[in-house]
Amino acid sequence: MDSVSYNDSGDWPVGPDGSGMSLAKINENGASDGASNWTASAQLGGTPGAANSTTAAPLPAVAPITLAFNELAPAGDPNFWLELVNYGNAPVSLEGVGIDASTGSGSHYLLPAQSLAPGDHLVVNAAQLGVTPVSGDKLFLFSADGSHLLDAVVAKTASRGRLQEGTGAWYHPSQPTPGAVNTFALHDEIVINEIMYDTSRSRWIRTRLRPSSGSSFTTRATTPSISPGGSSIMRCCTRSRPERR
Repeated sequence: MDSVSYNDSGDWPVGPDGSGMSLAKINENGASDGASNWTASAQLGGTPGAANSTTAAPLPAVAPITLAFNELAPAGDPNFWLELVNYGNAPVSLEGVGIDASTGSGSHYLLPAQSLAPGDHLVVNAAQLGVTPVSGDKLFLFSADGSHLLDAVVAKTASRGRLQEGTGAWYHPSQPTPGAVNTFALHDEIVINEIMYDTSRSRWIRTRLRPSSGSSFTTRATTPSISPGGSSIMRCCTRSRPERR
């Protein structure tokens, strides 16, 4: 027996939710209960009755296209923009490549007929898209023939950028950098040290500041500040038990 409970949020891939791609296993013989072993199928409609296109050999007529979303302005921003990057080692033709948005009745924008050099960025604004995404809207990047999904991302209330150009996880950049490499101010001084998660009690998380940090650390969640080697308790998620029905 095998089962899976999938979702359209959290660590689950964005691509299969509304793009026409299926939710496909990366390792067909691997675990089914975790989001990490699932991704969008490489082709429209999935591969019913055949090996998953994400685990089979590359499709013969399709060369890899190293183009992806790389940074987004906050959803709802009247000056909304998104950034694409060529994260590969060869130029990428943009002619016919399309961006679809799930906003309202949806929109479809075709990129201009030009080539994007390795490491270069292209910024697309709301006027070009024909829509200003709101929080939760999805953006899909399709190949020129529309049969392959190159990338997908969810617009959120805060700006987002990839830690590694084109392929990394999404973080909040320290400042917007449309058309340039993303910048981040990452901190590893403070670590989660203990968690209480009991439905009959108040839930809390204890954080600790590494002794080697050399200075105090303060955030909205750690007021007053934590001294090196010290810790702080953050209460969270307190709620009553649901009624039985």
